[in-house]
Amino acid sequence: MPELPEVETTRRDLAPRIIGRAITAVWMADPGPLRHVVPLDTAGRGPQVPLSIEQLRAALVGRRIEGLDRRGKYLILALSGGLFLILHRRMTGNLVLARPQDPSGRHLRAVIALDNDLELRWEDQRRLGTWTLCTDPAVALRGLGPEPLAPGWSVAELAAALRGRRAPVKAVL
Repeated sequence: MPELPEVETTRRDLAPRIIGRAITAVWMADPGPLRHVVPLDTAGRGPQVPLSIEQLRAALVGRRIEGLDRRGKYLILALSGGLFLILHRRMTGNLVLARPQDPSGRHLRAVIALDNDLELRWEDQRRLGTWTLCTDPAVALRGLGPEPLAPGWSVAELAAALRGRRAPVKAVL
């Protein structure tokens, strides 16, 4: 399973090559990983509902990638028009930048074609990765804890969170 350092490395490698590029086409073999966060109700809960490949294509094609961020193990593509595509690799998912003529892996599941003749390829052997389309990544990722690489985060914060706890560290985190 890719851990935070691998996800951050992927972000740093991809960002300079995809930010500012427009999406020209989207192909997906299976809509299984797609989710769409619907508008929140007044209680602050928003269900995730399935999203079709056609809906994804209509939402993405023509938009420009304005940013690539990371929150925990999630990659967040900020798109023009206030839309976000959140990707989680789970156990075997991977996002690769390639030229259309480059051979693809055996487990290619999706392709986002860009206007610079490059493709973002989603490869996922076990088909566990997820894509979430939303207008507010903070809402979609609201269950995550503190960001350990954020400028304001410190070891003192971690110590305070663990103080007096008897549960295993992983469960507390």
